Amino acid sequence: MKHAGSLLLAATLVIASAGLARADDDADPKVIENALHDAIDAASPWVVRIDTIGGLPKAPPRPKPAGAGMPGGRGGGGGGEQKQALVSKEFKRSRGPVSGVIVREDGLIVTSTFALSRRPRHIFVTLADGRRFVAVEKGRDEGRGIVCLKVDATDLPVPEAGPDRPTVGSFALALGRGLGGAPDAAPTVNLGVVSAHGRLGGRALQTSARTSPLNYGGALVDARGRALGVIVPLGLQGGQDQQGALQLYGSGIGFAIPWHDLRRIVGKLAGGEVILPGWVGVQLDTAHEGEGVRLQQVVPGSPAAEAGLRAGQIIVSIDGEPVDEPQQVQQALSSRDAGDEVTLGIRRPSDDATWEVRVKLAPRPAEDGIRPQLPAPPGGGGEDPGHDDHDGHDHGEHDGHDHGEPPAPTPPPAPKPDPEDEKPRTPRRSGPF
Repeated sequence: MKHAGSLLLAATLVIASAGLARADDDADPKVIENALHDAIDAASPWVVRIDTIGGLPKAPPRPKPAGAGMPGGRGGGGGGEQKQALVSKEFKRSRGPVSGVIVREDGLIVTSTFALSRRPRHIFVTLADGRRFVAVEKGRDEGRGIVCLKVDATDLPVPEAGPDRPTVGSFALALGRGLGGAPDAAPTVNLGVVSAHGRLGGRALQTSARTSPLNYGGALVDARGRALGVIVPLGLQGGQDQQGALQLYGSGIGFAIPWHDLRRIVGKLAGGEVILPGWVGVQLDTAHEGEGVRLQQVVPGSPAAEAGLRAGQIIVSIDGEPVDEPQQVQQALSSRDAGDEVTLGIRRPSDDATWEVRVKLAPRPAEDGIRPQLPAPPGGGGEDPGHDDHDGHDHGEHDGHDHGEPPAPTPPPAPKPDPEDEKPRTPRRSGPF
C-alpha cells in the first residue's frame, strides 16, 4: 500500500534509526520502517473520512458575472442563472474533509468537535473500503472536544486497544484523512512519540507527532497499529481552546483523548448525552504548608458549598487517595465530568476532626468560558481557521466556477447601551475547580 505520509515517515525514520544505530550497531532501519508500515495498514480500515455540507457561517451572496444567462455571456446558453443559484445561495460546503475513528461495529464513530464547528446540515462518512453513509450526530463531550456520529452499518472494522498507559518515549503515529483523496488510499501519517500522560487535568495524552486539521478526529496509534487515542485540538488551558491549539501547531505538542477514557464514555455519547466538565466551586490556598490542601474560598451556591464545605478546611484525600499538593487536587478534579461524585476527606484545623463529604459535580458556570467560540481570522468574517494555513492545500469552497470576490458587508449599527450594563457589578469568582 502506498502511504500518503511516506516521505515524512521515511525522513523521521532516518533520524530515529540513526539514534538506534548508535545504541545498537545491529539495528536495521528497514525493519523499523516495515513494522511501522504494518501498523499503518492495521489501523487504516477504521480511520474514516468525514465530509459536511451546509452550516454556519452563511456565505454572503455573490454577484452574478456580467452576461450570466445571456447568449454568449459567461454561463452561456441561458442555463447560467439556474446554475449560479445552485452554487451560491443555500448550498455551502465545509472547508474540507476531516477524520474520524470507528469505535463500534454497529456504526458508531467518534471525531473531534472541530469537524462540526459549523453545525453542518448534512454529514457523510466514507469508509476505507469506499462505502459512503449519511451520519447523524448523537452525543458530544464538550470538555474533551469529542462528538459521536452514527451511520446505518454493521460489522465495521474496529480498533484493537493499545495499553492504557503507553510507555513515554514509545512510537506514536497520528493518522488522518483530512486530505481526502481516493477512499482506498492510506491516511496521512505523522510520526512522533508519546510525550506524557494525564495532561490538561488528566484528560489528554500528549504526543510529539504533528497534529493539525489534517488529522483532527483521527487516530493516535502505537507501533503495532493499536489505538492510543483520538486526536483533538486542545490548547494548554484545556477544553475546546482551538485558538490555543492553533498556537501550538508545529510546536511538537499535540493531544489525544486516551482510548481507555473514550471507551468509558462512549455509551453515554451513543445515547445522545452532552457531557460537560465538572465543577466543584473551590479555590485552593497555594501557600499552605503542612498536611493536605487548604480551601481558600468556597463559592456560594456551588456543589462544594451545598456539601457543607467552608473556607479554611483542608482536603486530605480524594476518593481515598491522600493529597498534599494543589496540583494533586487539580489533577483529580479536573478530569471529572458534571454529574460525577467524589468523596473528599476533610480535616478541620481547629480541632483536627476529620470526616468524609460526598460532592456531586455540576457543570461549570457559563461565564467561566467553558464553550469558547471559534476565533475569527484576521480581517473578520466569522470563519473558522479551516485547513488553508496548515497543509499547503486549499480546502475552501470549490464549485468549479469563478464567482469573483463578494462585496464587503455593510457593518451593522452599533447597539444602544443597556442601562443595566452601566451598573457596577461584583465579578463572580468561581474558582478553577
